[in-house]
Amino acid sequence: MLNKVILQGNIGRAPKICLTQEGKKMATFSLATTQTWKDETGEWQSTTDWHSIVVFRDSTIGWIKDVLMRGDPVYVEGKLTYHQWTDTLGQKRSTPHVVIAGREGCVKRLLSRPPASHKNISQSSNLLPSKEESCSKQKDESSDIPLEETQEETPLNTQ
Repeated sequence: MLNKVILQGNIGRAPKICLTQEGKKMATFSLATTQTWKDETGEWQSTTDWHSIVVFRDSTIGWIKDVLMRGDPVYVEGKLTYHQWTDTLGQKRSTPHVVIAGREGCVKRLLSRPPASHKNISQSSNLLPSKEESCSKQKDESSDIPLEETQEETPLNTQ
């Protein structure tokens, strides 16, 4: 069976690094994809869809937190999963996520001219995904991934 999602859009919410209840590091961010078309009257119309992206691969999380910012164009390849939960009224709900975990999927920052608000980030190869982080079609060993966020990760002091 194949479960693969490919999206290209702009980051809507800056990546957040946090830990699951089991202590596993994860990065989450929202991705906006916009479609435009001309309607019957010749007027341009557009619609934006929002996608929740969850990354569990440590090597990818490492550069995501240092490089990606709100508004950045990115390419995302991952697996569609659903987080099941119950709301305050007792109704069962389901939230879709695109998950990058194990050796499956990737996140790539697309090249564009950064806005003036971007911090000064070198475009050296150590800040961009390595070849090992490129999209892979290998089997993902993790099947059920908890999506509960319990605490924000504190930055490490590096001297």
